Amino acid sequence: MFRKAWFRVALVLTILASLIAAPLFVSAQTDNGITVPAEGATVSGTVTVTGYADDPNFYRWDLFIFPGGDENARAWIASGSSAGEFSADLETTNFADGEHVLSLRVVTNPQRNYSEYLTSFTIANGDAPAAAAPAEVEEEAEEAEEAEVAAPAPAEEPAAPANGFDLKEDASLSGTATVTGYADDPNFRRWDLFIYPAGNEDAMSWVATGDEAGEFSVDVDTTNFPDGDYTFNLRVVTNPKQNYSEYTADFAIANAAAEPVVEEVAATETTTETVEAEAPAAVEAPAAEVRANGFDLEEGASLSGTATVTGYADDPNFRRWDLFIFPAGNEDAMSWVATGSEAGEFSVDVDTTNFPNGEYGFSLRVVTNPKQNYSEYITSFVIANAE
Repeated sequence: MFRKAWFRVALVLTILASLIAAPLFVSAQTDNGITVPAEGATVSGTVTVTGYADDPNFYRWDLFIFPGGDENARAWIASGSSAGEFSADLETTNFADGEHVLSLRVVTNPQRNYSEYLTSFTIANGDAPAAAAPAEVEEEAEEAEEAEVAAPAPAEEPAAPANGFDLKEDASLSGTATVTGYADDPNFRRWDLFIYPAGNEDAMSWVATGDEAGEFSVDVDTTNFPDGDYTFNLRVVTNPKQNYSEYTADFAIANAAAEPVVEEVAATETTTETVEAEAPAAVEAPAAEVRANGFDLEEGASLSGTATVTGYADDPNFRRWDLFIFPAGNEDAMSWVATGSEAGEFSVDVDTTNFPNGEYGFSLRVVTNPKQNYSEYITSFVIANAE
């Protein structure tokens, strides 16, 4: 009898203990945020950023870096569609030494709102120590008696030019100005040149792009812009994440309104005999096919590997078209893909393996003269590369 009673008491206590412990295990769920690097940590080289991202309405997570803590200069690092623990590699040599901020955004359904988690850290990539000079070998006594001929000192390699513009700060430009400078990086991918009214980066306009590292030269027709203060923006974009370093130069556009020169021509009397000829019948030219701007890609299509994206871009005041890609619902993470200066049909190869699997959008911007306004056309699609 006593044993049965003791067994019943033990069973009840076990059940009560399990009921009390269950909420404790549930409450131990990891909080959202960045685990590595820790707040205030100093890092160098390639760093694996780890953390946790989850929500009852989870859609995806996005990871950004704010160079120097400047949110307006944020650069996309990685995105993921799986909730829970995550990791992403950050190549810190693509950024200047100093203090920076990592931003984790946990995006939710259905409105694509997000919660943001920030971590401050410091990049300190010191120069590698110089190689030790080889030890000098003592010459034998007999060789020491001979006259030594001094070897010529090795020629010093010229220092690589610094990235940026040759343009003097606050220079005044008019007409067609040739803008020169330098753009290079060990992981160089391309350089982009932009222009915007001083203090108004939201009005930034693309000018040119180049895929060759080193010196560059671009002719800019300043008459396309009103007189005033402006800024050139040079972005040196690097592989593999298409992060970039930014360089600016302030200048002024001053195109004086010169009156046209009218050349006076002395009138002379001429006698002309007019012979009437029967004009040939007008031949009607076939009407040119007019297409709507946008993509040939079907809405919601699934892409993998290297995909060829085609479409149409034209306007009576056509200047160029720009193609961008961005994670669905997050245009702040938009990345440039290609640009073309010819109106009409276009075709661009996109390597989708450079992006995590998930939902994305293509943005086509048809830019027009003279203000470089644009019309935008967006199509949604899915990247689905085999894991």
